Amino acid sequence: MEERLSETKDIIKLSMKDRRIIKELNKDSRQSFSKIGKKVGLPKNVVNYRVKKLIDNGVITLFCTTINRTKLGYMYCRLFLKFQHFSEQIENELINYIYRLPNIHWVANLDGSFDFCIIFLAKTIMFI
Repeated sequence: MEERLSETKDIIKLSMKDRRIIKELNKDSRQSFSKIGKKVGLPKNVVNYRVKKLIDNGVITLFCTTINRTKLGYMYCRLFLKFQHFSEQIENELINYIYRLPNIHWVANLDGSFDFCIIFLAKTIMFI
């Protein structure tokens, strides 16, 4: 309980300009501060100051790259599975096996019509 109270004390209120800067950085963290400034309506040095302030306050902790795999010729394929006689042991074995396969992007255990969803990357959907 003490930890939660200390976490809520550190909540930072962002201005609309800061939110727009974060949105632009989220779209493309490699764009220049002058380009962000043009989109947000602030000078380059103000964008630089605000980004440094967001970093110092812990709002921004990392600039990361996301790869558009479709530009590399991959397709996202979704596989939905429904099982009969499915135990927790079989589920764990399946998950461990799936995670070792190449090109697996995402795995989810589902409730409802399907038991599992597996999203993987493929160059082609042709079977040989």
